[in-house]
Amino acid sequence: MIEKKDELKRILFSSPLMELNFYQVNDSFFEFQEDGYWIIDTGIELKFRDGIVSAVWSTELESYVITDNSVKDIYRQNNLFELENENILNLKKFVGLNIIDSNFKMLEFEYVADYTIN
Repeated sequence: MIEKKDELKRILFSSPLMELNFYQVNDSFFEFQEDGYWIIDTGIELKFRDGIVSAVWSTELESYVITDNSVKDIYRQNNLFELENENILNLKKFVGLNIIDSNFKMLEFEYVADYTIN
């Protein structure tokens, strides 16, 4: 994972943010205004000169992944659409700015699906 983190950081610092996109598979997303959290059901895509960094729900892995690929290539389904609303337009004001620091936090665990529980 160390090499992947280094590659993601290289992309993040390669240029100012060129594009910021939010993708969804449902008509709306959950917003917890008091905490400032959103739950987006597909992914977020950041584009820079040297590549893309996306945080995406992977149907193949059944988990969120952060990687250097586009949302569409990771999600691989045809039911996603780009979210556009006032909050996202406010976030798009970050386009053109540089990232000055990054920190990746990850949690790895094994999941065993038990389909015999009634």
